[in-house]
Amino acid sequence: MKILIAYGSRGGVTAEIAGVMAQEMLGAGVDVDVDVDVVDVKDLQDFSPYQAVLLGSSIWAGQLHPAFLRMVRGHEKALEKLLVGMFVVCLSLASEDPEICDRGEHYLDRLELDFPGIVPIVRGAFAGAVTMTTANLVHPSLFERIILFFVRKKLDVDARNWEDIRRFARDFVARVTQDIKN
Repeated sequence: MKILIAYGSRGGVTAEIAGVMAQEMLGAGVDVDVDVDVVDVKDLQDFSPYQAVLLGSSIWAGQLHPAFLRMVRGHEKALEKLLVGMFVVCLSLASEDPEICDRGEHYLDRLELDFPGIVPIVRGAFAGAVTMTTANLVHPSLFERIILFFVRKKLDVDARNWEDIRRFARDFVARVTQDIKN
């Protein structure tokens, strides 16, 4: 079984999460051979070799990654024919405020509304990270606000829950395997 993880990442955090998910899928212990490719959506050309696709996007300034959205729009018909999972990564999901944490589901709901033919078999929303080495200064005013918010705590913030991320990857492989067998 060949799986693609296609991600849109600004500072590399979503890319790193996609890589960890791929490693977890390879060791998931399912009773079929699993081959996983991890590709930045900017480099994605063809879905034909894959039985399943896991789509991931960073959230920056309240928006899904622009290249991610272009890729989904451009390949919508192909994606409708595949087993698809979706995940988003956003630092604000580390908040203890339930209303803010619900935003992750909001982004996934919006994807499903915008692309109703793409029906995910799994969905995930994960807190991200920002560090001085990975921060992208495309939006300096936003970056400055993030730093000011966290500066009293620490400059490097990594709120990723690796166990939840690994569990999500295992669940995706299990669901894909189950669906392919049926």
